[in-house]
Amino acid sequence: MYVVLGASGNTGHVVAKNLLARGQKVRVVGRDAARLQPLAAEGAEVFIADVTDARALTKAFHKADSAYTLIPPNLTSNDVRAFQDRVSDAIVTAVQNAGVKNVVSLSSIGADKAAGTGPVVGLYNLEQKLNRIDGANVLHLRAGYFMENTLPQVGAIRMLGSMAGPVRPNLKLFMIATRDIGSFAADALLRLAFRGKQTQELQGQRDLDYIEAAGIIGKAIGKPDLGYIQATDDQFRSAMLQMVRKHRRAHTRDGGRPERRTHAGAGTSHRHQHNANRVRNLRSRGICPSLSTTSRSVTCPVGADTPVRPLLGLILRCRV
Repeated sequence: MYVVLGASGNTGHVVAKNLLARGQKVRVVGRDAARLQPLAAEGAEVFIADVTDARALTKAFHKADSAYTLIPPNLTSNDVRAFQDRVSDAIVTAVQNAGVKNVVSLSSIGADKAAGTGPVVGLYNLEQKLNRIDGANVLHLRAGYFMENTLPQVGAIRMLGSMAGPVRPNLKLFMIATRDIGSFAADALLRLAFRGKQTQELQGQRDLDYIEAAGIIGKAIGKPDLGYIQATDDQFRSAMLQMVRKHRRAHTRDGGRPERRTHAGAGTSHRHQHNANRVRNLRSRGICPSLSTTSRSVTCPVGADTPVRPLLGLILRCRV
């Protein structure tokens, strides 16, 4: 029996699907049964549990020989590091109590450092805790920068005609697709060639900077001249705080689930009014006076002196 945490997420669902395709017994764990139904339809056993609940995870790991573990992101937490520690403690307790023999754990490049890496410190701690479990074979997958992190750039491209972010334009990154991470993890669980405590870095075909990434994406979407704008740390921090605040507000609606909006029927006029309101707001603050709107998009010619911070707040909230 294989147990997969985060089975509705980017890497977990690939792990589960690949194991199921090989005829394996798989138990998928998550908080939302509806999001796990596609895997249930393929033969997976669904188990509902919170990753901070050690008792529930122990039941989820019951009679499992191998498991795929991870710490999911949580934008609603007021203390991300404390949340990470609760998750890693629950995972380690469950692995020990259930007697899981083999663990493939999603980690990150930089998880060899005990400090100075932001949320990656939480993965360093997860590795250290798993390494202290006697008798368990553990493989830590230190993955590079997820290629899927470029998906929110859809909003930037629509609004600015360019990609935008805090990373230096020419900084080379280890970029890898989450489907490749999931495939590698599934293969590792099937082969069980790792013994003791091991780490494996996962990188893409080659390192990419955001200028190259913009060129590749631009070519794919018919915008060969697509560029990249670097925001300052303060600009990006402000935008991220706006995104987190909005995410938390949405999370408290409808019993903790984000509110979903549709634009059926009069949707076009509703969307047009929404965009018009955004334009008036930006103009009133003296931002991009030439800003214009249609029912589908908000556009602004971007120059070297264009204030980026308020625009990034809108870009980052346009999630895919």
